[in-house]
Amino acid sequence: MSNTILSSPLPQAGAAAAAKAATGAGSAAAGGRTGAGVLAASGGSASVLLSNSVASSSRLSAAEMQYIGEGVLSNLRADGRARLDYRPLTIETGVVPHANGSARLRLGTAATDVLVAVNLSMVVPEPDTNESRGSVVCNVEHTAACAVDLDDRALQAANVHLTAELQRVLNDSGALPLRSLVIIPDAQVWLVNIDVLIMDNAGNLLDAIVMATKAALLSTTIPPLEIVTGDGGAPEITVNDDPFSHVALPGVSRLPLAITLSKVAVGHAGEWILDATSDEEQCSSVRLTLSLTPEGRLAGMSKGGVGTLNLAALDAIMAHAAPLGVQLNKIIQQQVQGAKGHATAGDAEHDAPAPAPPVPVATGANKGASKKKKKQSAAMED
Repeated sequence: MSNTILSSPLPQAGAAAAAKAATGAGSAAAGGRTGAGVLAASGGSASVLLSNSVASSSRLSAAEMQYIGEGVLSNLRADGRARLDYRPLTIETGVVPHANGSARLRLGTAATDVLVAVNLSMVVPEPDTNESRGSVVCNVEHTAACAVDLDDRALQAANVHLTAELQRVLNDSGALPLRSLVIIPDAQVWLVNIDVLIMDNAGNLLDAIVMATKAALLSTTIPPLEIVTGDGGAPEITVNDDPFSHVALPGVSRLPLAITLSKVAVGHAGEWILDATSDEEQCSSVRLTLSLTPEGRLAGMSKGGVGTLNLAALDAIMAHAAPLGVQLNKIIQQQVQGAKGHATAGDAEHDAPAPAPPVPVATGANKGASKKKKKQSAAMED
């Protein structure tokens, strides 16, 4: 069975008014102060996690950082994108033959490259839980090639941090119905193992990991089981190996995606950008990661870096991130479904599939919506 590779240019939202609105009514202070406290998320009971990460030693010179920062302020980034533009992404499914589901995602030309494999296993449920339900376990690792600049201690800390962030995004949404993963109550349940391998890091790593994980879970299937009573009354489980009888993992389409915005500052001026490259991340003073459901609702939030957040800026970020989350969720869903449709049992393994055309993404519903956004931006500037 051949794999289908799909490429899609993502939303181009680099309008000047939108970029200004993302900065809010004022700039966030960055001069060595640590962000603290709790931000109130309006419109729902979203969990908010504020964390500060230790900035790594910069590999860029002062002149390079000045060049990147001034480009962001001019709404022309080093790779030609506007502040709120996203790099094209490529998704390939079925890349790990013996896994229940897998996906590889590349983000950009100098790509952030992530490989995810999902494996199901039958286990005995935890005895201290009040109800029988399945579980999801994540593990994130770097390849040696993309971690040459990190020592063993820093690499382990990065792996632990990314694993915890991925687990948080999956758990906070409550989208996966873990009780549906029960095989025999209080005896056998499905354990969903998610293994993430970072092949290369060109920036915006967490967003890429979450997108690749959702794509892998969307391609994951569960084999049907037959439970019979064996000798002595003990249940016996028989697994149906027919791949055409497998069913999709429930609830995956409702999983949120992570949308990260980073603030690049030059002196006292600063602007928020989407999908930061690794160089831009070194120039960022603060970042905000939002977990957004397919409907654009906020499921969780985490903050990193050494800077403070302006509440007006937070409102503007949410106004622009929510539609982006909806569009990205649709793109992932459509591309994985397209991959399933193109990959057939009759395909020869050596045949290279033709890439599907990019999925068109609307940047605005209509002119009225565009005018409304401009009014909101003008109001925030006032």
